Amino acid sequence: MIPAAQAVYNRKIVRRFLAMKAKIHIVLSVIIAVLLIATIVIVAPRSNSTQAAATLIQTFDATADAYTSSVQPSTNFGTDTALKIKSTSPVNQSYLQFNINGLTAPIANAKLRLYVNDPSAGGNKVYQVSNDWQESTITYKNAPVLPSTVIIQGGAAKLNNWIEYDVTSAVTGNGAISFALSSTNFDLAGFNSREASTNKPQLIVTQKDIVPPIANIILPNGQNIVVNNGSILLDASASDNVAVTKLDFYSNNNFLGTSSCGIFGCVYTWNTANVADGKYDITAKAYDAAGNVGISNPVTLFVLNHGDSIMPTTNLIIPAANAIQTGSNVQADAIANDNIAVIKVDIYVDGNYQCTTYLTYFGYICYWDSTKKGDGTHSVTSQAYDEVNNMTKSAPISVTVVNNKPSANFTQSTSTGIAPFTVSFTDQSSGFAASRNWDFGDGSSSASINPVHIYSVPGTYTPVLTLTNSIGTSIAIGSVITVSPFNRPNRKTGATRVKLIGDSITQQYQAYAAPALTNSGYNVSLNFFGGTGLLDNWACDGTAFQNMVTNDDPDIVVIEYVGNYQLAPSCQPGLTEPSPEFYNAWRAKAVQDTNNLLANGARVYWMLAPGMLNDPQKSFVFGINQIYSNIAASTPGVGTVDEYTPFGGGTWDQSLRSTDGVHLNDAGSQLMSQGVVNAVINNAPVTSNPSPTVQPTPTPTTQPSPTSPPTPTFDLTPSPTLLP
Repeated sequence: MIPAAQAVYNRKIVRRFLAMKAKIHIVLSVIIAVLLIATIVIVAPRSNSTQAAATLIQTFDATADAYTSSVQPSTNFGTDTALKIKSTSPVNQSYLQFNINGLTAPIANAKLRLYVNDPSAGGNKVYQVSNDWQESTITYKNAPVLPSTVIIQGGAAKLNNWIEYDVTSAVTGNGAISFALSSTNFDLAGFNSREASTNKPQLIVTQKDIVPPIANIILPNGQNIVVNNGSILLDASASDNVAVTKLDFYSNNNFLGTSSCGIFGCVYTWNTANVADGKYDITAKAYDAAGNVGISNPVTLFVLNHGDSIMPTTNLIIPAANAIQTGSNVQADAIANDNIAVIKVDIYVDGNYQCTTYLTYFGYICYWDSTKKGDGTHSVTSQAYDEVNNMTKSAPISVTVVNNKPSANFTQSTSTGIAPFTVSFTDQSSGFAASRNWDFGDGSSSASINPVHIYSVPGTYTPVLTLTNSIGTSIAIGSVITVSPFNRPNRKTGATRVKLIGDSITQQYQAYAAPALTNSGYNVSLNFFGGTGLLDNWACDGTAFQNMVTNDDPDIVVIEYVGNYQLAPSCQPGLTEPSPEFYNAWRAKAVQDTNNLLANGARVYWMLAPGMLNDPQKSFVFGINQIYSNIAASTPGVGTVDEYTPFGGGTWDQSLRSTDGVHLNDAGSQLMSQGVVNAVINNAPVTSNPSPTVQPTPTPTTQPSPTSPPTPTFDLTPSPTLLP
C-alpha cells in the first residue's frame, strides 16, 4: 500500500500536471485562434464587418405615440403604455412618429415593428399621415385624417410576439414620418407604446449597400516592371464594408483570370511568353454581394520578349519660344512617345536637371524655380526615358527669366538744333523689359529699342524712357532738347515751312515729295498751275506772289517752272519763244521772285527741269535752266535742284516719261521727288549770307536756231554784281 503522505503528494503532482496541461491547451487554443483569425482575414479578402454592416441597418425608436377613442373624443392618451386599434365602438386608432436621420444611401426596405400585448385575428391597417400632431395633445377629435391609401394591411397579431409591417413605400429618406394604425376587426388589438418598459415600437430601415470594395495590388510592388519570356505573380488585397466575394485581374482592361485567395492574399500567375511586346496596365477588380465593384490603381508592366532599341521622342509644349518665366513655380509641359512606353520625362534648364514628371491627363508636367537662375535668356529641354532607359533630348526652347525690374538708361545724339532736326536715342538699359515706351516730350512716342525722332516744332522737350516688366517699372530722363526755329527775322512761329511752286510737273512729283517732307518734320504747302510758265497767269502776277510770301511765310521754297512755253506769255503777250526778249523777261521774273523770297529770309531752290522730248527747238528747257543756274551761282541763299542730269540730260530718258514725252510717269515722279527732298532735308549747298536782291544779267543777243541742240548762243552767264 502507498502511504497516506505519499498519496497526498501524488495527488498534488497530478493536480499540478493537470493544471499545466490545461494552461498548455489554453495557450495552444489562443495560438490556433489567432492563426485562424489571421487566415480568415487573409484568405477572404475581408471578413464580414459587423460594425460596417450595421450601418446599413438602422433602428429608430418612436419619438411620439398615442391612441384615440371615439367614446372619449377629446381625451388624450399620449402617456398610456399601450396602443389600441378597434373598428367598433369604441373605435380606437393609434398614431406613431419617428425621426429618421443618418441615412447616407438609398433605402432597401423599412419595417414598422410592434410588440403585441392584446392579440387580434387580423385586419390591421397602416397609413402614412401628416406630422401635424403632438403626443400630448392628440385626441380622436383632432387627430390627422386617415388617407384613402393604405400602406399595408397586416395579419393576425399574436400575443407576446413582434408583428412587422412593410412600410418601405412610405420611407424615402431622413426626416420625420408619422403612421396611423386602424382595424377592420371588432376585436381589440393592443401593442406596447414607447411608454412601456420594454419592447417599444421600432422603425427598422435597411439601406442599400452602395459602397464598393477597395482593391490594391501587392505584387508587383513597383511600377514599370519588365517581364522577359516568363510568368509573373500577381497579388492583390481587397476589403469591403460587408464582404468581398471575388477578385479578378485585368490587363489593359482585358480579363486575365479570377484570383485564388489564401494566406498570401489573392494571387494569379500570368504567363507572358506568348504575349505581344508592349505596355500593360494591370488592375484588380474586387466584387461584393451587392454587385459593387472596386478597381485598384494600375500597375504598369512591360513585356519585352524581343528587346527594345528604339529611342523615345519628346518635345516641349510649354514654355513657348521666347516666353517670359517668373517666380519659383514655373511650369514645363512636354509630350513624349515611344514604341513601348515612356517611363518618365526630366526637365533641364541650361543643361542642369530641374524636375521629373510622369504622364498625366495634361501631359508630362513639372515645375522649376526660375529664381535660382539669373535674369536673361536660358535654354529649356526635356529628356524622355523608356522602359529600358533609352533616352532622347528635345530641341531646346529659349526663354527669358525675369525676376527683377529693369533699369532704364539711354544716351541721345544731340540736344540742340534747328527745326526740323533729328535726334538718335540709344537704349543702354539693363534687365528685361516687357514693354518699352519713349516719350519724346512733344506729344509723340515710340516702342522701338533705339528710335530716331524728328523734332519739327521749335520749343524745349524732355525725353523720357519707361521700361516695364511684371516685377516693376524703371524710368530714365534725358537731357532737355532745345529746338530752335528756322533762322530768319520776323518769321511766324511753328515748324519749318516748305513751299513747292510749279506747274503740272510739280503736281506730279509732290505726290511723293510732300509726304516725305511731312514725315521729316516739315510743314509742306503747294502752289501749282498746270500748263503755265513763269510768265503766265498766277506766276507773272507779282502781287499774288508777294501775297503768298507774306501770308504763307515759307522758310524754304522750291520752284519748278517750265510751263507752256509754246503759248504767248500773258505777262508780255508780244514775246515769242525763244527770242532774246523772251529769255530776258523770264530771267527778270525769276529775279523778282527770288528777291521777294530772299527779302523774307527764305532759302530758295530753282529746279533745273528735265528736257522735254516734244520741245521742237530742243533749246527752251536748256535756256531756262541756264537762267536758274546763273541766279544760283551769283546769289547767296539760292541753290538749284538738278533734275536735268538724272533724267538723261540732252538725251532724255523716255522710261521716266509718260507717252506725251513731257510729263512724268510714276518712276519719274519718284526720281524727281528724291532730288527735291534731298535738297530740302540735307540743305543742298547755297551761297552763304543771302542778299535781299539779285542783279539782272544782260539781255541775250541771239535767238537760238529752232533746229539746233539746246546750246543757246546768247549770254546767260551770271552777273558779277548784286543789287544793294
